[in-house]
Amino acid sequence: MDAAAARDALLAAFGPARCELEPAVEHYTAYGGIVGGRPFALLRPRSVEDVVAMVRHCAAAGIGMVPQGGLTGLAGGAVPTLAQAGRVVVIAMGGLDRVREVDPVGRTATVDAGCTLDAVEAAVSAHGLTFPLRLGSSGSAEIGGIIASNAGGIQAWRHGSARQLVLGLEAVFADGSIWSSLRAVRKAALGPDIGGLFIGSEGILGIVTGAVLALALPASGSRTALLALADADAAAPLFRLSAAGGELEAFELMSRNGLGLLAAAEPELAPAMVLDHPWTVLAEWSASDDGLGERVEALLARALEDGLAADGLMARHERDRTRFWQIRGRHGAACRRRGQPVQHDVAVPLAALGGFLNAATSLAHRLTPDWLPVPIAHVGDGNIHFDLVPAATGAADLAPPGELSAALHDLAGEMGGVFSAEHGIGASKVAELRRLTPPANYAAMRAVKAALDPKGLMNPLKVLA
Repeated sequence: MDAAAARDALLAAFGPARCELEPAVEHYTAYGGIVGGRPFALLRPRSVEDVVAMVRHCAAAGIGMVPQGGLTGLAGGAVPTLAQAGRVVVIAMGGLDRVREVDPVGRTATVDAGCTLDAVEAAVSAHGLTFPLRLGSSGSAEIGGIIASNAGGIQAWRHGSARQLVLGLEAVFADGSIWSSLRAVRKAALGPDIGGLFIGSEGILGIVTGAVLALALPASGSRTALLALADADAAAPLFRLSAAGGELEAFELMSRNGLGLLAAAEPELAPAMVLDHPWTVLAEWSASDDGLGERVEALLARALEDGLAADGLMARHERDRTRFWQIRGRHGAACRRRGQPVQHDVAVPLAALGGFLNAATSLAHRLTPDWLPVPIAHVGDGNIHFDLVPAATGAADLAPPGELSAALHDLAGEMGGVFSAEHGIGASKVAELRRLTPPANYAAMRAVKAALDPKGLMNPLKVLA
């Protein structure tokens, strides 16, 4: 069957509401506006049965499939590569957006893969519950993509990443058969966890269509603070002190480089304190009793007395809290005004965090003097986004710092960490996965891929290409 006949067959099978032969460029554009390959077609399932039918059709025709969620990923895993132009279909999962059930007693929610994080939160909050996974892209990020990339976010150290918050899973294999473990139970000793293979698999084994999520009770009160640090080595002991009471929800470390870019773009947003010191922490605690404020005040006083923090600001009302979180949330946009960042997504043990930041900064100054290092870290889980932006505005033609990227990945490994923490492998880190994964581990992953997708049609050229 030639290409035109294959496209006509797709349109005949699924109709114009579910099959677009001229997809919009957004469906093959990765983060940062990088345009990939235009897909053969865009399929829009509206039910699990649609997904089954589409996968079976594509499998029979030998057409590769790229599952797509909210397009918030940072590794190019949800769009076709240039080499895939005209050879794969994109299966956009946003039409599967039903919250199937909320169990307020067992604190679980069973949802479709196309539900956004905000939609899930709205549904469960009506029952006095929360889904404790926080991403900046919550209005766009879809549950299927969150699961497929094992996303973490700012509360992962306390509540876990997607892997810890998924109790059951439903997915469609490469042959169109359905795997389901949609049980709202927290214990199941039923042999190897096949469903768990889909968490973090980035669509190379099949397509996630639904999940049972673990929920939590939200706290009724919170306290938020900005803390200035004299050096990166203070971050880990300050975190330990801040987390000692078990009430710490978030602990985000930002550098003066990034905050300086933010202050230049939005001078009314960043307080002078964040420019007077090399590092600033945004910390938030939550609890449901009236004594939280006093406990946090005492904790901050001790941090200052012990020299772990050089200065601090406490949010006195919701307006302050919103401003503090805007500093964190707009940090990335301020950096992108300089040009497209080169991103790194490593994780190291907490004890090594300061050492990594110091060594990585020295590497950046030596190997890429035309680039400005802008690290930001989820301290509790050791996840560091060590990004680089052009040191001068308009220097977008600078060569990507490949030598530094490899050195940073090696440094993380030498310190007992990993080169990819929460953004996934996608298309951008395929070579690094092959280079840095022990041969037996890599062979095992390829064996799983071959067993579940023998024709290699599920998200080809990604992760294990």
